[in-house]
Amino acid sequence: MFAYVLEGAVRSSVNGSPVRIYRAGESWSEPPGAHHSVSANVSATKHAKLLAVFVPRTQTPRTSSYPMRPTTPTDRQHN
Repeated sequence: MFAYVLEGAVRSSVNGSPVRIYRAGESWSEPPGAHHSVSANVSATKHAKLLAVFVPRTQTPRTSSYPMRPTTPTDRQHN
């Protein structure tokens, strides 16, 4: 999976890695079967938007773009 932040900023931790913040214009990739222990919008008031490209074993790329809602105090306690 390849991810690119279109708007805002997101917090992410994959496979036990340290939490990292990705801001608009930054990207990262993840191996197949990656486990997200943290995946959240950084802001409590502004949306974040990602473009994620998944490359399945069939070699047919799929894309998904969706806004991440602002986080709430409860979300931040769990991440």
